[in-house]
Order: sequence, then C-alpha cells, then structure tokens
Amino acid sequence: MRFSGAPARGEPFEAVTEETVELKLPSRIEAIGEAAAAVVDAARRLGFAEDALFGIDLAVREAVTNAVLHGNRQDESVPVEVGMGNLELKGESSDLSEDGAKISMDGFGIQPEPGDSVDLRIELEDGDIVVKGEVIRVAARGARWFLSTRFLDIKEKDQDRVRRRVFQALREERARLSD
Repeated sequence: MRFSGAPARGEPFEAVTEETVELKLPSRIEAIGEAAAAVVDAARRLGFAEDALFGIDLAVREAVTNAVLHGNRQDESVPVEVGMGNLELKGESSDLSEDGAKISMDGFGIQPEPGDSVDLRIELEDGDIVVKGEVIRVAARGARWFLSTRFLDIKEKDQDRVRRRVFQALREERARLSD
C-alpha cells in the first residue's frame, strides 16, 4: 500500500522542513474544527496531497472529539491544590477520573519528579476531596507544570463522587448537543 504523497519504494525521500504547531484550545466542541483546520493547514503547507488531507482532518477530528467528550468532559478546569512538603500550589485539573488527575499549575520551587508523593485537594461542587497522590509524569512549558497523578488512597465514597461528577458533565453535554 502506498500513501499519496509518499515516495515509491526505492525512490529518494526528500527531507521535510520541520514545523511545529502548538494549539491551546478550550475543552469545548467548538474547538474540534479549529484544531482540525490548523493541522490540515500545516499539512497543506508541507505538501500533503488533497486526499491525504482528508484523512488527516478526519483523524484530528476523531482524536480531539475523544479528548473533549471522554477525557475532559468539556470541563475546562477543576480547581486543585497540590501539596509538596511545606509548599502548596494551586492549579486546575484538565482530566479527572476516580483513579487520578492531570493537573496544570504555575511552577514554583523544585519541580516534582515521577514517583514523588503529593497531597491533593480537589474542589468539587459538593465539597473537597483530599487524597494522597503519586506523580506519574511531569512536563514543563515555560513557568507552567503539567502533572499526571495517580490517587493512592482515595476512599470509595470519593471515587463515587468523582464518577457522579463525570456522568453529570456527560449528561449536560448531551443536552447541549441535542439543542
């Protein structure tokens, strides 16, 4: 099988100029088209064939739709406090489940590393959840830290509260889409 725009076997492959496109989009349905348009525009500038652009558009729309609907539940932020030793940082969760959270915050002090223990306070509408967590991944972009955390000792009743919140967000999204 040969993809449009790709050289046939044995033909020389021309180097492609590296281009990075970074988008920071809200977790809303409206962002799906914006993400697809930006990626397709970059692919077009790189010389991809029109039929390949259709596949790229479709793949980006599918990936971003899954992230918005199933990952972030279209909730742009859930306030979170992260305690590391005597230091307490405030941030937002962009993805929350009963097993853990992805958190973004302004960095301060020494950046945590995978395996570090953190104390988390997650602000939900029906009250805070306080839980110990483990840092799984860390990324820094400028002064912002992005942590993937796993809950270590979350109580079953708190897991239920998180699940209720996620399902409520899904119901609200379905109602918005049906309008």
